[in-house]
Amino acid sequence: MGFNRTLLVMAATILLLSTPAFADTAQVLEIAAEFSAMATGDYWPGYDPLAYPLAIYNCADTYLFRHPNPPEDFVPCTDHPEISVFSGRYPAVTANSSAEIGGVITGTLTLDATGAAGPRALAAVAVHELYHVFQGEHHPSWGANVANRLTYPDTDAGLLAAKRLETLALEEALAAVNFAEVLGWVQAALELRRQRFATMAPEHIEYEQRMEVHEGTAAYIQTKAEGLPHSVVRPAGGDYGPADVRRQAYYSGSLIALLLDRCRLGWREELEADDTLFIDDLLADTVADSEVPPKEFPPFVTDETAANARADIAAHLAGLAEQRAAFDAVPGQSVVIVAAGDILFPNAIDPMNMLRLSDEEVLHTRWLKLGNQSGYFEALNYQVLTCAAGGHPLFNGVTKAIVRGLDELEINTEDSTVIISATDFELSFSGATVDQTDRGQVVVSLGQT
Repeated sequence: MGFNRTLLVMAATILLLSTPAFADTAQVLEIAAEFSAMATGDYWPGYDPLAYPLAIYNCADTYLFRHPNPPEDFVPCTDHPEISVFSGRYPAVTANSSAEIGGVITGTLTLDATGAAGPRALAAVAVHELYHVFQGEHHPSWGANVANRLTYPDTDAGLLAAKRLETLALEEALAAVNFAEVLGWVQAALELRRQRFATMAPEHIEYEQRMEVHEGTAAYIQTKAEGLPHSVVRPAGGDYGPADVRRQAYYSGSLIALLLDRCRLGWREELEADDTLFIDDLLADTVADSEVPPKEFPPFVTDETAANARADIAAHLAGLAEQRAAFDAVPGQSVVIVAAGDILFPNAIDPMNMLRLSDEEVLHTRWLKLGNQSGYFEALNYQVLTCAAGGHPLFNGVTKAIVRGLDELEINTEDSTVIISATDFELSFSGATVDQTDRGQVVVSLGQT
C-alpha cells in the first residue's frame, strides 16, 4: 500500500515561520498589492477581507490600512496618503492576530513573526487574521478555551499515535482519486477519532473541535487565498510533536474543510448558520449512510506509528528538562516578580508560544502580560517563566514570574509604586518594593504595603 502525501504549503501562522526578515516600506506595499488582488475571493459566506482595517509592522514602523479613524500618533504615509504610519511598533501590535486600534478591531501582521515568506504568502496570512476579526463579530463562541490546552494529555503516547493515524487517514482521503477510496479513508479517520475521544476528558475533546472550527477554517481560507493546490504538507519534522496540539488542530481542521469541499456542497453555509456545529460532525454526517467500510492500515504502519509516538514522548519529556535548564542560563538581566500575597492573572498571552513544563510552571517565549489590582507587567520577545498558584498551570493565578534576557533596566520608585522599563518590557505596580540580589536579579515584591 502506498501512502500518498501530496503537497500543499500552509505558510506563516500555520507553520509559524520564525526567521526574522527585516522588511522595508516597499515590501509592505507589495504585501498590500497582493492582498488587494486576493481579497475579492469567495472564501466564506459573508466574509469580505476589505471590510476590516489591517496593521502591518515591518520591524521598523507600523502601517495602517483602511482604518476609519486612525489614532493621532499615526500620520499619512509619504506618497500613499491613504495609508497611515506610526513610527516604530504600535503597542497593540504584538503578533499575527487582531487588536483594538483607535476603538476598532484591526487585523495585525508582524513581519518579525512570519519570517522569510514572500509577499503573497504574507498577504494570505492577512486574509487569515482578518477572517478571525469576522469570526469575532459573527461567531464569538467558536474560540477554544486556552486553559484547556494547558491541561491537555500531551504526554499520552497512545493518544498521540491514534491522532497521527487519524491524520494520516484524512490525508489519504484527500489524496484519493476514487470516491469510494475517499469514503473509506474518511470512515477510518472518524472511527479512529471516536476511539480516541472515548478515552479523553470532555473539555479536551471540545478544545480540539473548537480549534478545528476556529483555526482550521482560517487555515483552510489561507490556503485558498494563496491559491495553493488542495493537498497538504506535513511539518518539516514529519509529524507534529506531542506539544503541538494547537498547530495540529490548524492542520486537521483544514484537512476536514478540504474534504467537505469535496463531499458536502454547502457545508460552509451550514456552519455559518449554526454555531453549535463542529466540522468533524459535518464530515461524520456526510458519510453516515455510506456502506463503504473503513479502510485499515497494515500492521507495520500502526506498529511504527506507536513506536514513534513513544519515542517522541520520551524526547519531549527530556526536552522539557533541557528547556527549563536553558531558561536559567539565558544571559542578560532578570526581573523576578513575587506575588505570593497578591497573585497575578493573565491579561494577554500568546498561545502559540507557550509551553507547559510541569503542572506548576509554564514557559512563555514571545509575549505575556500579567496583572492584578495593583498593576501589571508586559514582556514581548523575552522568555518568561510563570509559577502557578495552584489548581491550574496558569489560569488560577501566578505567584511568581521570572523574565530573563532583559537589556539595561530603568527603575523608578515613588510612593511605593515600582516602575521598570526596558526594550519591549514594562512593569508598574503600586504597593510594591524592589531589591537587587547578589546575582544581579531585580526582585519586585507585591502586596508589601
